[in-house]
Amino acid sequence: MTEKEIVQALRYCKFGVSCENCPAVGNEDCFDEVNTAAADLIERLTAENAALREKKRWISVTEKTPEYDMPQLALNADGDALIANYAYGEWFDTWGQDVEVTHWMPLPEATEEGDKA
Repeated sequence: MTEKEIVQALRYCKFGVSCENCPAVGNEDCFDEVNTAAADLIERLTAENAALREKKRWISVTEKTPEYDMPQLALNADGDALIANYAYGEWFDTWGQDVEVTHWMPLPEATEEGDKA
């Protein structure tokens, strides 16, 4: 069942609307099928939401370090934002200079339009 069909089926069950138009009709265990599909959908969306929240928050360097030598958005000790890489147990700015980083987060994804933005 699609997400839209799950929501539609839940609404049919909730409001006692005729089952003949329900996406889950034709299965004598439709109530269990709809509830299982809804629970699976909630679990998947919750995991996706947690992953998105993790990508969008500042992470303390004492909590976790990023993947080796990948550019990150970073905050230095003065609170200035910069692009920095973590390698060999050190942080380096884009010019290769050591920098004291306190927090970091992954760079945002590129736009769909690419260079057209």
